[in-house]
Amino acid sequence: VHPKMYPSFAGGLQMVYRTEGFRGLYRGFIPTVLSYSCQSGTKYMMYEYLKDHLNQWAGEEHSQAYKSLIYITAAGTAEAIADVLMCPWETLKVQIQTAQPRSPRLTPAMVSLFQNPQTLLGSLPPLWSRQILGTMANFLTFEHTAKMIYHHVLQGDKNEHSVATQLGVTFTSGFASGIVATVVSHPADSIISLKAKH
Repeated sequence: VHPKMYPSFAGGLQMVYRTEGFRGLYRGFIPTVLSYSCQSGTKYMMYEYLKDHLNQWAGEEHSQAYKSLIYITAAGTAEAIADVLMCPWETLKVQIQTAQPRSPRLTPAMVSLFQNPQTLLGSLPPLWSRQILGTMANFLTFEHTAKMIYHHVLQGDKNEHSVATQLGVTFTSGFASGIVATVVSHPADSIISLKAKH
C-alpha cells in the first residue's frame, strides 16, 4: 500500500508496532477468531455429515464408483454454507482494520454493520469464488492422497498402522492438498485483490 512506509513484511510489523503498539498488530482479532471458528467448524462438520449421507443415499456400489463426485459435492456444499457464517465477521474485521482514523472498536463497528444489513453478505460472491473451488480441490486431494499412500506405499489398511504413521499420512495428505488448493484458488484470489484495489 505504502512501499516507503512498509518496505517489507517485517518492516510493516515494526512500523505498526511503533505507531500503534501491540494493540495495532491485533486490530480486528475478535472478528477474525469468530470468522475462522465459524467457518472451519461448520465446514468440517457439514463435510462429514454430507459425505456420510451421500454415501448412504448412493448405496455401496455407487458410492465406490462415484467417490470423487461425493467428495467434491460434500466439500463444495459444506464450504458454501460455512462461508455464509464467515462473511459477516470477515466484513467486520475489514471495517475495523481499514477504518480511518483508526477509531472503530468491535461494538460500534458491529452496530454499524447490522444497521446496514446489505453489507452483511456483500462480499459473499467473491468469497465463494475463491473458497469453494479451493475447498473442493483440498478435500478431494486429501482423501485420494491418503488412500493412495495406504494402498500403494504402505500397502495395508489404515488401522494396521501405528498412530505415528497415521499422523504422518494425514500430514502428508494435508500438505499435498494445501498445495493443490492454492493452485486452484489463487487465480480467483488475485481477481478479488485487484477488485479490492480498484
